[in-house]
Amino acid sequence: MQNRALLDAFYVKFLKPFFIIVMPLEEYLMPGEEIYTRGIAVRLAGNEYEAILTNMRLLLYARRGLIVKRDELISVKLREIQNIHYREEGLISKRGILVIDLLDRRISLAGTPEAMKSLYQNLMAHWGR
Repeated sequence: MQNRALLDAFYVKFLKPFFIIVMPLEEYLMPGEEIYTRGIAVRLAGNEYEAILTNMRLLLYARRGLIVKRDELISVKLREIQNIHYREEGLISKRGILVIDLLDRRISLAGTPEAMKSLYQNLMAHWGR
């Protein structure tokens, strides 16, 4: 028990100042926001994200870093989506491409055809509500 107290004191004094507290994804949700779908792996501009669809937004979430973890979050309001387009590319190794036109920009998400079809279907079911 005494060893545990020493370890805790050592951590608080020397190690804790070097670590950043990372908030869980739920800390980024707005009041009244509910998660519909999560766990879909996508790529945007060469970076990996988890796509999360809520009743208000499409979130692209990634936790980066090996030792010091940090969160990265891209948020797209569903009401800003103007058009959604799905296509597949590749002959041997296919990939799904989901193109989302917003009011001021266009984003292209890539992933496995199954994952992208699932995201497309979920977006279509909740878009415009």
